[in-house]
Amino acid sequence: MKQSVRASLSLGAGLVVASLALIANNAGAPEGVSGSPGEGNCTECHLGNVNSGSGRVRVEAVNATTYRPGETLRIRVTVEDSAATRFGFQVSARAESNTRVSAGKFATVNTNAQILPGGTQEWITHTLAGSRQTSPATFEFDWAAPAADAGPVTFYASGNGANGNGQNTGDRIYTSTLRLTAATAAGPAATFTASGVTDAWNGRQGIAPGMLASISGTDLASGAGAWSPTTLRALDTTVGGVKVKVNNVDAAVVSVSAERILFVVPADTPEGDVNVIVERDGTPSQAVSVRSSAVRPAILGVADPDNAGRYYATAAPAGQAGLLGLIQARGSVLGRPEADTRAVRGVLPGEEIDLIVTGLGKTAENFTTSQVITAPIALGATPKVNFGGTSVDATSAVLAAPGVYLVRVKVPDGLAAGDVALAVDLNGSTSGDNVRLTVAR
Repeated sequence: MKQSVRASLSLGAGLVVASLALIANNAGAPEGVSGSPGEGNCTECHLGNVNSGSGRVRVEAVNATTYRPGETLRIRVTVEDSAATRFGFQVSARAESNTRVSAGKFATVNTNAQILPGGTQEWITHTLAGSRQTSPATFEFDWAAPAADAGPVTFYASGNGANGNGQNTGDRIYTSTLRLTAATAAGPAATFTASGVTDAWNGRQGIAPGMLASISGTDLASGAGAWSPTTLRALDTTVGGVKVKVNNVDAAVVSVSAERILFVVPADTPEGDVNVIVERDGTPSQAVSVRSSAVRPAILGVADPDNAGRYYATAAPAGQAGLLGLIQARGSVLGRPEADTRAVRGVLPGEEIDLIVTGLGKTAENFTTSQVITAPIALGATPKVNFGGTSVDATSAVLAAPGVYLVRVKVPDGLAAGDVALAVDLNGSTSGDNVRLTVAR
């Protein structure tokens, strides 16, 4: 099939055949276009230059950074292209020692993917149902590792963000790889203490349900990694082979490195002393007892370059704060320009602003820490915000993203220019005294 398409295109007289081939590819790519050594990629049927679009394809092992002989791993392929209306992919797995033969075996887990057998080789590709997604399109399947150590195995992925016009032009093709090595002896266990379990932004010890929290320690992960949140599935609880368990409940993991982990404290975490465990590549740490409170506010800010342990708050004009603590390009960052290069100015007296806060606890309803939040969820109780000794009731408070709350408040009229202490108080629980807000003249 692939050769007939090549011939039709090269002769310039088989446009009908080529068009039929492209339509057929909505229900799965032909074998041998994953981009592995000796193969082509999706440009065999879809004209264009590889990786020239604004999107990308990613292939990742959901629950591991290595493989053990005979074990089964879940593999995820994500194709991103905001302009595309149809999506496709093909993946092959090849041992570096012999790229002419497939390493391990694929198995489908839903109707979005199908297997293409080819003797000593096999590929996995999309189905017609799987192609009908929105960006980012995700495809998951299982891979059974070889029964014996095959050395490094590379997964070759070719992805297609198609425009759905029924032609072989205008589609964008992306390629990527994932390299897994065989697991050897268990690596070192992660090491951390209770003092290293804090809020993510102000460094105060302790946690609360729904808090964006941080673990600092050593040997926390074998490499760096970050989650890939999407509305199509639950938030990642394994990133870079790392899990965080709070009272034996898997937490959503935001990012990992050898020295730091960011995670979202599970919604049902009780008050009192709870155990926190970091599981690295299947090896659990010692359980560490950490104090959990119903509420434990912390304010997003940047470090004061002149005073260790102190922070300058990051805010935005009301309605312009981005999610997950990031400020979108359309928003104006308010803060201290000398400390935060994104800040255009300090806040103004009388101005309504949004503070980005974590640790405000459970919302009145629909409280979740396991999935993307598609619409803000009201907190219920309204916090107070203290500006240099002047306490003001917040206008509103919502959970905007897992672990991230937006607190809208009016800056007091007549507040003097300069840096003032800033604190958020909810039901008597107050953020730390190490955050300052810059008030503009």
